[in-house]
Amino acid sequence: GWLDDETNEIVSVVDLANDYQDLASLDYNGRQGTLLKLNEIKAILDKIPESSAVSITSAGTMLQELFTHKGAGTLFRKGQPVAKESEGVFVYPNKARATVTSHPSLGAGLPPVVDSFECSETGVGYEDAVWKAIKNEHESVAWTFGPNTPKDSVLARSEDQADVVLRKGRSGVAYFNSGHDLTGWNVDGAKRLLNSTAEPNASVASRAASSGFAAPSGPTYKVGLLGARGYVGREFVKLLCNHPHMELTVASSRALAGQRVIDCFNLDESAADSGVAADLCFQALEPEDLVKDPTSQEVDIWVLALPNGLAPRFVDPLERSNPNAVMIDLGADYRFTDEWAYGLPERHGARELIKGAKRISNPGCYATGAQAALMPVLQPLDGSPLRLAQGMIPSVFGVSGYSGAGTNPSDKNDPENLADNLIPYSLVNHMHERECTRHLKSRIGFMPHVASWFQGIHLTTTMHLDNAPDADAILEAYQKYYEGQPLVRVTASAPSVKENMLQHDVRVGGFTLDKDSGRLVVISTIDNLLKGAATQAVQNLNIALGVQDEYAGIPLPKA
Repeated sequence: GWLDDETNEIVSVVDLANDYQDLASLDYNGRQGTLLKLNEIKAILDKIPESSAVSITSAGTMLQELFTHKGAGTLFRKGQPVAKESEGVFVYPNKARATVTSHPSLGAGLPPVVDSFECSETGVGYEDAVWKAIKNEHESVAWTFGPNTPKDSVLARSEDQADVVLRKGRSGVAYFNSGHDLTGWNVDGAKRLLNSTAEPNASVASRAASSGFAAPSGPTYKVGLLGARGYVGREFVKLLCNHPHMELTVASSRALAGQRVIDCFNLDESAADSGVAADLCFQALEPEDLVKDPTSQEVDIWVLALPNGLAPRFVDPLERSNPNAVMIDLGADYRFTDEWAYGLPERHGARELIKGAKRISNPGCYATGAQAALMPVLQPLDGSPLRLAQGMIPSVFGVSGYSGAGTNPSDKNDPENLADNLIPYSLVNHMHERECTRHLKSRIGFMPHVASWFQGIHLTTTMHLDNAPDADAILEAYQKYYEGQPLVRVTASAPSVKENMLQHDVRVGGFTLDKDSGRLVVISTIDNLLKGAATQAVQNLNIALGVQDEYAGIPLPKA
């Protein structure tokens, strides 16, 4: 067979249409006969049909080569050149196709991603030529695999193409660097990539399987969750399964006491390898239990996912028994005090207040979506053309899915009552109205409603501008305000609840201006359980704890 110059191992297939130039350019000094054989084989294949091939084998293995599918030497096929159908799309005609995409939102310097790689029924064995074309164009590239990746898919069986494979459970991320430095590419970057592109609930690749790349640095924080029965608690636990530095060690819910966490939240058994122990069961912890329970004493982070009004009952004993633990309240009990850092990272200057904080109040879902639309006008950047007209009060019309009404039965979370219906409630002085007014330092009006879908919020915000610029300048001002913020997406068109459902970012767009009156209408959407609650909690904890990657554990949206 044909021997590889670097490994001295037999090459199984040579695709001359894609490999000849590289092979012919090697140094054949002292072995000119090898180059002669290569040219003779090419000359033969140039004159015969494309489906023909030449095999180099030995007499002892000729029968295996002729009568089995295993092969025994090197198969030289005529082949066809891999072509670029469009930017990032590599095609071996009628055989294989791969798509490579850059994702700037993953961070500067991170490699492009092989988003898809498919072979036709007759294309198995042709993927090497496509990989070669990809490597010729990209100094580095990465791809992911997970529990839902078919075992016979190209990406699942292409570890031999990788220089490094990072793996956790049945999920992983692989990449090659072709001998070049991967500026900005490290294990934390790999985890962001995996979170962004792997299948839902795929675990994070958290250890290097090859030398030269260290495992993720930093401690593992033990997390206690109080009030885990609710929808937000479930989403928070699912995010922990993707977090490299956090593990759930205490979960409290009177309704679920005695049941395994992974069973109640429909988590895969692989969650036991990534943030949630397989044998962890819910407890029914009361405030006095926190002082006596030894496992609770070891908790580094307490997440309070309790109904409004209940958090102080638990905070007081935790302050006494575990004062060094970080606490984050997902309810409204501490959003109106300066003693707890208000965790809306995308407000300019907020990260400095959150970093190192021991007590964090997580903003409300409506309040996050509304403030995303309001901040560029009510708290503009220096030099921004956006200013609220004097004496004018912005108004926000909000509609939420019924998960926002919680799990306790009521007319606002009864699907039958909500069918073909829209229910208004608390149309003045709503809690989120007061929350936005406090943190924006400007009065607003808020009118909430609940609708028949399960999760997701739509907000229509109206503001009157002073010396309003045109719509293009308004869009540009919003884009500048949220530049470099992957969890806020600004779009020219109006975002929709359906498109933003199950996504981890808040979306702002649809900027419409009445030039005569200066009235600006802005649409924002947010998943109330994710960026409106659980995702934002993880982001705030990452900042507070100084985790190197602020978005660790969060599946970032694709650009």
